[in-house]
Amino acid sequence: LSQTHPLALDRAIVAAKELYLNGHINEALELMGPLAQTAPQSPVGQFMAGLSAVHAGEPYEALDLFEAACRTPHPVAAPFLYYYLGIVCTQIEKYPRAVEAYRKAIELDGRLHQSHVGLSTALLSMRAYEDAAEAALDAVALDFGRSSGHFALGKALLGLGQLDQAHDAFR
Repeated sequence: LSQTHPLALDRAIVAAKELYLNGHINEALELMGPLAQTAPQSPVGQFMAGLSAVHAGEPYEALDLFEAACRTPHPVAAPFLYYYLGIVCTQIEKYPRAVEAYRKAIELDGRLHQSHVGLSTALLSMRAYEDAAEAALDAVALDFGRSSGHFALGKALLGLGQLDQAHDAFR
């Protein structure tokens, strides 16, 4: 891959992303490994290495790689980069940074349901229940059929003391 044409590299990035998003995690990680090794100092290489670190259970390594990649993110990967940065920050309880990362992901691509759910989760961890409910409502509006938005909404409503509405959200 070190002699790969830039267009082929962009296609490999898109292929890895689609494999990953469609549940073919192992295949995506197999493709990401050589991509990360080809350009370890590039934002794409750092992002791919960060995803590998996430799956290897190394959140602090992933955090460092994602933060480095955020300095000049690749346009194809940017919303997902910030989404995964949010996940890692939530895992290691850096909630304000997680909120910032999820908001950036939403700014770049507001259609990503999981970024709204992640934002709600991070806000819940900070006990910002009204903002968490708003983020969860955005997730529900984006994809009413996905339970994660409803669950996040129910948790936020519980935090607000709105038990009947929380019950409805959980159903």
